[in-house]
Amino acid sequence: MQHHKMWTAVIALLISVIISIVWAFLSLELQIAFNNSKAVNELNSKLNEIKTKTISISRMSDDSVYIEDAFTQFVLASRTIQEIAYISNKQYIYTDRSQKINIPIKENLKQYLEQYPNGFLIRTNTSLNDVVTISYVFPAGNGFFQLFLNKNYLSQWLGTYIVMGSLKSELLNQAEVRLISTKSEQLIHEEREYSPDGIFSIQSGYDWAIYFNFVIYRFSIVVVLMLFVASVFSFAYMLAYKYHLSFESDVLRGLKNNEIIPYYQAIVSNKTKQRVGAELLCRWYYRRQKIMDPSTFINKLENNGQIKEVTLHLLRQLAKDKPHLADGNDSFYVSVNVTIDMLTDEAYLDEIKTLISSNKSLQTGLVFELTERQAVSDKINQIVKSMASLRKYGIRWALDDFGTGYAGLSTLKTLNFDIIKIDKTFVESSVTDSVTHSILFKMVELAHDLQCTMVAEGVENEIQAKKVTDLGVEYTQGYLYAKPVAKDQFCRLYDK
Repeated sequence: MQHHKMWTAVIALLISVIISIVWAFLSLELQIAFNNSKAVNELNSKLNEIKTKTISISRMSDDSVYIEDAFTQFVLASRTIQEIAYISNKQYIYTDRSQKINIPIKENLKQYLEQYPNGFLIRTNTSLNDVVTISYVFPAGNGFFQLFLNKNYLSQWLGTYIVMGSLKSELLNQAEVRLISTKSEQLIHEEREYSPDGIFSIQSGYDWAIYFNFVIYRFSIVVVLMLFVASVFSFAYMLAYKYHLSFESDVLRGLKNNEIIPYYQAIVSNKTKQRVGAELLCRWYYRRQKIMDPSTFINKLENNGQIKEVTLHLLRQLAKDKPHLADGNDSFYVSVNVTIDMLTDEAYLDEIKTLISSNKSLQTGLVFELTERQAVSDKINQIVKSMASLRKYGIRWALDDFGTGYAGLSTLKTLNFDIIKIDKTFVESSVTDSVTHSILFKMVELAHDLQCTMVAEGVENEIQAKKVTDLGVEYTQGYLYAKPVAKDQFCRLYDK
């Protein structure tokens, strides 16, 4: 048990690691795609906004003093712009701080103007105090405006506001020059997104440190979730196991206290309308308080193997009840359901034989029923042997639920049944369905060819009783004549 728990823990740990690694990778990929798109849209919108505002101010008046003052107010009110200059004929014509300065622009700026006449971003120095900054240059009139942007503000925006510090990012212009960067050189993966006009791009990625942190964080979440799920499953398993143990112990207690009792349903001759036999059916008088529906426990008994012990218990009770049930009728029989597992268990068969040998009432008039719903082909030889050995103890054999399962003609011949019981579904539908009626006729004909007595199950009204009688079915079992009842009630009804 401890070894099993250890391997379960190891497997759970490996699964947690794998889930965390995959989850971290997918999370980072999604975050890169989202952050790049958001950063590009934000910066593109900001550049378009200040471009539009700058051009608008330049067209407000022909008075250069008024324009200078308007630009000054615009720069002072902006966190993004440090200075505005106008370029024409490769010279600074004016700035927001000085009119008619006529200072030549630097060589690299000339090259950009020639290569990217529709606008660009470039790393430069301010025109007056030579501070390193990033410039946004775009055409206007006969020249170009150069907006000197606040590099520190852009760096902070790129490093925290957009990507929230969880990725490494950089801003590049269309010449692939890195303008701002928060990343190291050793990234294990990165993606890039371009602005609509192509003047800049933002590239984001992550290094091993970021990836490892993502994995650790998600691993802790996965472990907590798996512990929760494991706890739920363990609790459910514990309840199921306790319920299983509780059911088994309940059965043992029920057997000890004689709560598991036989009920008998009469089998009637269609010719004389007299009882010729009965089928023993299991009932559980649970804690002497209520009769449990057999559908709630029979399958469980079959699945856990306790059906064998229960059947022996019922046979012991039948040994006492049978003389009262037969009431002197030597041909009266009682049928008892058995399973394939019982017939393939040599030790269990010996217990049955011992029980029969020690109880004279069981040495005649005892029929064992095998349901056709159980497949027998893979165990046919062993079943034939077991059936033959029990015949020596006076047991006759019935095939239950005929027409609903696996028994073919060869199986019927090999197993050599004495009685064939027609399933109630055929009885019910034969009254209204001509096809079913025809099938039922063939079934009766086949049974008689095999020299088997026929019993129609589930007969509930006179119409059904007449139908099966007319087809030549000898016996009937169903609510029309009797419900399953305890021994004392069966005997009182029989006395009548």
